Amino acid sequence: MPRIMSGNQKKCLSRVCIHNPPYGQGFLIVLPETDVNGASVMAERLQSELSQRVTETQGKEIFITASFGVTGFCPDTPDEMISPEAMINKADKYLYQAKREGRNRVMGGPLD
Repeated sequence: MPRIMSGNQKKCLSRVCIHNPPYGQGFLIVLPETDVNGASVMAERLQSELSQRVTETQGKEIFITASFGVTGFCPDTPDEMISPEAMINKADKYLYQAKREGRNRVMGGPLD
């Protein structure tokens, strides 16, 4: 399980890249050669792992939650539809849907 990073960091583990942009509380995980279903399974595993963690600060327990927006494309997706911006925008759409529907969940679908 990759560790959670803070700040503007990037770490590549084998064929998985994790990037934490300098804004917000989010991070981006890129899974090359992984379809939407595989990426959703990975996100669900991360979400489950995080939800089982408890942190203590100032004598109080803090339970961690995480919402994920997942997208991807198939080999037959037209090239003109595929771009980093399109992927991020679609994943962001699913992320906000997950938050609207109760947080601490994974939402996703194809780029199309």
